[in-house]
Amino acid sequence: MTDSITVSTGNFTAEIYPGNLIIYQTLTKIRKLFKLMFLYSYENAEAIRKTEEWITFAVKKAKGKWQEASVDYQNKWIFIDDKGYTIPEVKANYERMLKIQTSFLKYKGEN
Repeated sequence: MTDSITVSTGNFTAEIYPGNLIIYQTLTKIRKLFKLMFLYSYENAEAIRKTEEWITFAVKKAKGKWQEASVDYQNKWIFIDDKGYTIPEVKANYERMLKIQTSFLKYKGEN
């Protein structure tokens, strides 16, 4: 997927690394970034496209991890993925990605 996404608003430019953004930023800050991105949608057309692709990919990946964890749990296995996350953490990650996707689509729909 995309290594970085460049967001421009007037004379401000930021280079965003989606994986780090999702992990280290609050939902409020992510929403503010989306708001800025769509406020200057013409300048950020490429960033919007890349962000949408990345979010779609991340939601599918998180959903797959959660489904895998659920199946393992139903089979009486204790699920711990390659990063050491347990079932509730994997489910929480999926739900967070859905919130981010919903927020992105909300701002996209307003434009």
